[in-house]
Amino acid sequence: MMEVVLGMLIITFTTIGQVLLKLGADNKRSVFINVYVISAYIIFLMTVLISFQLLKTMSMLSFTVIISLNYICVMLASTLFLKEEFTTNKFLGTLLVTIGIIIFTQ
Repeated sequence: MMEVVLGMLIITFTTIGQVLLKLGADNKRSVFINVYVISAYIIFLMTVLISFQLLKTMSMLSFTVIISLNYICVMLASTLFLKEEFTTNKFLGTLLVTIGIIIFTQ
């Protein structure tokens, strides 16, 4: 059960971090140092620490499958929060990557 919770935290934090980096990159004042970028890197640091903990109890293959959900979550978050265009090609590309990872880990 704890593995599922940690996996969901990693996916959530990674998705939030990606959105924050995009917001930081769109900042006209400073692309490299602004509250969005700094927040994103703090979140990514937390993600790495959680990943270390999760990898103590989970195989690398299982970890890879869970982390592949990041592609889907980031695509959905960018559509919802950043108003990026959701295209069939983006969906199919994300789906193919996810299926490839699942097949590779079998």
